[in-house]
Amino acid sequence: MLELNDDLIKACGHIAVVMGGCTEREISLMSGRAVFNALQEMGFHATAVEVEADLITPLQAKGFDRVFNLLHGGDGESGIFQSICQNLRLPHTDSSPLASALAMNKCQSKRIFLACDLPTADYLELNDETCADSIQKRLGLPFVVKPADSGSSCGVSIVKSLEQYTKAYQVASQYSSHIMAEQFIDGDEISVGILADEALPLVKIVPEPGHFYGYEDKYFSDNTQYLVAEDANCDGISEQAADLALKVYRLLGCENWGRVDFLLDKQDKLWILELNTVPGMTPHSLVPQMAKRIGIDFNSLVLKILTLTLGKTNESQTAN
Repeated sequence: MLELNDDLIKACGHIAVVMGGCTEREISLMSGRAVFNALQEMGFHATAVEVEADLITPLQAKGFDRVFNLLHGGDGESGIFQSICQNLRLPHTDSSPLASALAMNKCQSKRIFLACDLPTADYLELNDETCADSIQKRLGLPFVVKPADSGSSCGVSIVKSLEQYTKAYQVASQYSSHIMAEQFIDGDEISVGILADEALPLVKIVPEPGHFYGYEDKYFSDNTQYLVAEDANCDGISEQAADLALKVYRLLGCENWGRVDFLLDKQDKLWILELNTVPGMTPHSLVPQMAKRIGIDFNSLVLKILTLTLGKTNESQTAN
């Protein structure tokens, strides 16, 4: 466990805790405030930086030494914000711009997974000309329609009949112009966090019966169950999930921390959903729950993520 002392606090300097943004804003603010409060409690010189569309000016204002990024989705997770930090020579808690972009673009990351013979659901990129019949012929029914570069289950629909497709496409289009359809995998959602290139205990998500694990269930429902490690009854899957999560994480060139999401089908086969390079840090978030299971409380988790930026330059964060 890291030792919190005056030398460490001094070495970290002035920390910008960046939150808000234009997508997934509500959740980003929850994550950002939780991390900011933890840093203040530990005695760090931290400033809460709430941004909207302009990601550059707020970072230029107060002589920051490093960035703890809690922008979820959009420009905050796609490589754009990471490139801004690089150009401003600010070490940051994210992966490199390239790794962030690859992870955020679900179609691009799927191409990589499939090329490496890793298990991920079949998919189609969609446009206004795509008809429901062609999707059904490729993916069957039901299938999933969702933004290809968004998170928090925003704009996700399960299409159970062809008549539902047009509405599902319209819903996804509210969040992105890049839409995809994905083969539906009937199973449980499993997540594995990664911290400093090591896998954390898996979490099995059990939403309220009859509910799709969507935005409300992720962040606000008290009826969603999060079963960590042995409580998840996944003894035969835990090691496999950890190995696969690390393989995905390293394949995309990620660093510092992240979270890989899977579906576990009825035959106990794991299917890669996506990799999140800026996981949530809210009271309902998965990575803090995983860390807690191995004795890392919230403040210690924040401290570990922050100190991973020490000794790094932006050149090292673009080496991927």
